[in-house]
Amino acid sequence: VCKWHHHFFMGHRYSIRVTLHTIPQVFYTDDPSVVAQKLLGALLVREFRNETLIGRIVETEAYLADGDEASHGFKGLNSRNASMFKEAGHAYVHQMRQWNLLDVVVQGAGVPAGVLIRAVEPVQGVATMGQLRGPGVQRGLANGPGKLCQAFAINRELDGISVTDPSSPLRLAFSEETSVTHRIQSSGRIGITKAKDELARKLEQGSQQTQGEVQELALEELLTAEFIY
Repeated sequence: VCKWHHHFFMGHRYSIRVTLHTIPQVFYTDDPSVVAQKLLGALLVREFRNETLIGRIVETEAYLADGDEASHGFKGLNSRNASMFKEAGHAYVHQMRQWNLLDVVVQGAGVPAGVLIRAVEPVQGVATMGQLRGPGVQRGLANGPGKLCQAFAINRELDGISVTDPSSPLRLAFSEETSVTHRIQSSGRIGITKAKDELARKLEQGSQQTQGEVQELALEELLTAEFIY
C-alpha cells in the first residue's frame, strides 16, 4: 500500500510517500524483550470510518511468559486474558480503570507473553485522533498506552483479532522509506507496582511522545534495516 503521509519524527513534520508492509506472524514469535525493541519505529495502522489512522511506535513494554508477576498471564488462563494465549501476532486489548490498552501477543500459542504498545507519534489522521481524544486535547494525543487506544479507537471489540492480516482493521507495519537508525533506551516499568524494576520498557531516545522519567538507563543501538518485512 503506497500513500503520502505527513510524518512526524523527533518533533519535525514532513511529507513522504511510504509503502506499508504488514508485519508477518514470524516476526512476533521471538522473545517479548526482542520484539518490544524491534517494534520501535514500526507503524500502528487503524482503519476507522473510511479513514486510515497511522502512528509511529516510539515506546513499548515487554511482558514475559515465565515468572513475570506483572503479566496478565502470570496466574494462568481465564476469560479476560484468553487472547494472550493465542498464536503470536494477535491483539490483546484489555482495560485498566477507564482506559483500554493494547498488547501484541508474542512467542506462540499457549504462551502468555506480550508487548504493550505504550506510545506513538501521530503520522496520519491527526484531526480524527484529536476528536476521539476529546475537546481541548491538542498535545500528547498518543503519548500513553490508554491515550493512544482512545486516539485510535481501539477497544475490546478488537480483542483477539490478527494484526498480521493486511485486511485487518488493526495491524502493524514497516516502511522502508521511514526506516532509520536510532538509539533505544531501556528502563524499568512505570505505572505498576509488581516487577517494576524489570528493564522491559523500550523507548526511542529523544521522542517527544515518550512518557515519564527513565531510570536505570541503558543505551543500545538498533538498525531498523534489520527488520523482516
